[in-house]
This record gives sequence, structure tokens and C-alpha cells, in this order.
Amino acid sequence: MLNCNCSIFTVIVDHGKASKVLKEAKNLGVRGGTILYGIGTNPSPLLHLLELYEMKKEILLMIVDSSMEDRLHQELARIFHFDKRNRGVCFSSPLSAIKGTHMKTKVCEVEENTDSMNSNYEAMFVIVERGYGEEIVEFASGAGAKGATIIPARGSGVHENETLFHLTIEPEKEIVMMLVKKEESEAITKKIDEEINLDAPGAGILFVIPVNQASGLVK
Repeated sequence: MLNCNCSIFTVIVDHGKASKVLKEAKNLGVRGGTILYGIGTNPSPLLHLLELYEMKKEILLMIVDSSMEDRLHQELARIFHFDKRNRGVCFSSPLSAIKGTHMKTKVCEVEENTDSMNSNYEAMFVIVERGYGEEIVEFASGAGAKGATIIPARGSGVHENETLFHLTIEPEKEIVMMLVKKEESEAITKKIDEEINLDAPGAGILFVIPVNQASGLVK
């Protein structure tokens, strides 16, 4: 069981809507949040044909008290109609430690018992060089993933840095974020590893975090 009172609450919505979600979250007691920008993907063949499969997205990250999770899921889903297709997705995950945001340092002890988690999903993150994010999405989709969000980033790993005129160049990266079913997580990880060999230097990094609750996953 997780002996921690804080969770990371993530909301993925269309461009321009994250600030509205944050405003409503503050009305529910959340102190604040951080907004990232990304590209959403949709596996629809028709959208690919029309070249409309890439959509600008905003990712809102909020640190919340775990006791607020249920209400946030319910109210945000109600207000922004996450029960309808393509309106948005939100999920919450446990934190093992937190410091800052006017909070005292909190460290959580994690035991093997995870019965308190009532979600059938996990959040998978894959960090690769820029331009490879779409390939990761294709590999994952072939193994069962239903969609993803690609977030631009910058890397500074020791194996990836190069120099030009004695200046260090930090390569651009892409973070592929996906909500995947627990029973499909292993197959998706195996497929990605087979395709890009994650053990090779600079190939990429994949990690998975548990999800307490998820909303907006319309079938």
C-alpha cells in the first residue's frame, strides 16, 4: 500500500483548454499546475489519409492531495465532458516523494500490495530522439495501444552529447506518453524494445508508472 498523501494528476486536452481546466481545478482546491505542449495522435486510417492525425495538445500537471482524486475525476469529467470522444483524458498516479510547492518533504514507502489501485491502466513513457516519436506510436499501436501524446523535450545524456566548434550540442528529444491496459503493457514494451533495442546506447528510455484512476477513455 502507498503511504503517501499526494498524487500527480495529469490532464490531456486540446490546445487552449488546459488553462480552463486549471481554473476549474483551482475552484476544487488545487493550488496550481504546469502546462506542457504536445502533439496528439489518432490511429484512425481516415485521419491519416486526410493528414489530420496530428493534433495540438496541452498536458496539465497538478500535484494534489490523494483525497481529492475522486472529486477531481468526477467534476472535471462532468464539466469538460470527458465521457465523450476526443474531449480529453485525465489520470492520476501516486507520488513516492515531494518537496516544494509550500509542502514539507514527503517520502512514501511502497509495498508490494497495490490493491488500493482501482485502474486497469498504466502510464507508459518512452523518450527517444526527435523524429522517432511517431515510429514508437506505430510500434505501440501494433501491440495494442490506442493512442499517444508526443511531447517535445531536450536531452543531455553523456552518450548523446556531441560537440561542434567545442560547443556542446544537447540533442532534441520526444517523449511519447501513453495510457495502456495493464495486460497489454508487457507486449507493448516488448514490441518497442524489439524494434529499437532499448539497451543500445542512446536508443531511448522506457518507463511505466501505476495509475490510480483514469477518466475520458472512451471506447
